[in-house]
Amino acid sequence: MADEIEQMVDQTTTEVDQLQDLARALRVEVEDLKQEAERMKAVKAAIGPRVLLDVGGVHYSTSVATLTKVPGSMLASMFSGRFEVHTEHDGRVFIDRNGSNFAYILDFLRDGVWSAPTNEQMQRELEFFGLAEAVPVPQRDYKSERFDPVTGLDFGEFESPGGIAVGSDGNIVVADDHRVQVFDGSGRVLQSFGSQGSGPGEFDSPEGVAVHDDGTIAV
Repeated sequence: MADEIEQMVDQTTTEVDQLQDLARALRVEVEDLKQEAERMKAVKAAIGPRVLLDVGGVHYSTSVATLTKVPGSMLASMFSGRFEVHTEHDGRVFIDRNGSNFAYILDFLRDGVWSAPTNEQMQRELEFFGLAEAVPVPQRDYKSERFDPVTGLDFGEFESPGGIAVGSDGNIVVADDHRVQVFDGSGRVLQSFGSQGSGPGEFDSPEGVAVHDDGTIAV
């Protein structure tokens, strides 16, 4: 009798262990399904609905989810659905801002990583779009920084200048390596823009620069 009871206990223990193993496996499977659902939710948000933009003449395609990523920003309010958004004849929404700089803003909204150069012009763009507090851009007093003829890629330094021009306002524009820097007549750094590459707002060793009468810079 005692042997039979012992066998029943052993069998019950084995069955309990099996049920516990099954429960653990089910919990893992449920967690995997939850994670997959979250990934698919993110993918669904990223792929639609599509929004066509014309920012200063540069065309972009993105999603409502991306544009509304930062609550309280101008873009989040603009595409929240609470307001009517005017579209041009080609279906694009026109925004009269710097089209090249907007590429950095869009990348930040997509990935949450800020990789643009830090300059006064970019800071103005961030403030316009209501993203200045969301983007960790170091604050610098650009107008107080003076040109010091040092070789390098830091602010106000030169690596391999490929062109220089003087505007009607007396500002000096220098194309250097992968960027363009603007100095006033006394050598103070006013602006720096551009990055390495071949896309909008990117340069690869520019060989010349010109300043039109209206202040437009051609590289």
